[in-house]
Amino acid sequence: ELSLIELEVNESNEKHYLDNLIKILGKEKINQLTAFWPKSYDHMGDLIILKIKKEVQEYSFQIGKALLERNPNARVVLLDEGVSGEYRIRKLKPLAVKCVDLQEVKKADPNISTKTLVKENGFGIIVDPQKAYYSPRLSNERIGTLETALLLSKQLGRRLNIIDPYAGVGPSIIPLISEEGLVENLYASDINPQAIDLLKENIAKNGKKKINGDLTITVADAKNLPLETVLHGKFDLILVNIPHDSIEHLHNLFQLLAFDKLSIIRGWALINQSEMNSLESKIKGEVGKFDSDLDSTVSITQLKSYSVESKFVRFEIHFKSK
Repeated sequence: ELSLIELEVNESNEKHYLDNLIKILGKEKINQLTAFWPKSYDHMGDLIILKIKKEVQEYSFQIGKALLERNPNARVVLLDEGVSGEYRIRKLKPLAVKCVDLQEVKKADPNISTKTLVKENGFGIIVDPQKAYYSPRLSNERIGTLETALLLSKQLGRRLNIIDPYAGVGPSIIPLISEEGLVENLYASDINPQAIDLLKENIAKNGKKKINGDLTITVADAKNLPLETVLHGKFDLILVNIPHDSIEHLHNLFQLLAFDKLSIIRGWALINQSEMNSLESKIKGEVGKFDSDLDSTVSITQLKSYSVESKFVRFEIHFKSK
């Protein structure tokens, strides 16, 4: 059974674990390699995930041991070797595990479970970073999605029909289905079958009974959704969280909109700095290719910089109809 751990993105002070690492390796070694020890790490439930520079990777277990000694709620320390593949899954190498019964830290089994329970905005979310992509860094955006949905429901005077074709484990969906009287029908899909397994658990845990109409949870490639004619003209709100390809996917989604008074596409994109000024016109161009007579407005909000060249943005497309 999973226990609930409050999620933290811990930009930790290095002394929080280096004091313990000094006891393990000695002060001379710590000082000798002082520029290379990890200075931050992420908490995800009872997991600690961090990157380690190659200069000190031979001390990976000792780093993990020191971290577990400093973090009483942590169970496993994992080396982050990057996100890759179609499903954007982290490659994680287990380093150290806390054996509660023996009250000691050991080297972690390579096949140790990384399934855990995090708390985001007051909701419990089951995640497994080795099976499905999940990031806590958009938690505020997910509350923003709830606010957008509540306002749209008020404007339409009814419950909403919502589709999230890139649902992952469901962090954007959970606040929506937990709100009484907000969701009529929900269609949630992802191309990753393991994400869908976790999504089903999370929806069952967090608010399945508050969905008034149909609930569909399925493995699907969003690019193929236009082939499902039963979905055409059905949804008031579409969520598009596939940052590297969001704009390119838009043309697959327009015909799913209900166009009943007001319909919204809310999405996120990773954009090259050189494309920022043309992003709005690019989105409007995609809308125009679908239907040049649509009454639409586009808003773009820069959220943060990934690098000097790349910006992370939120976009919303509002479609008004009589």
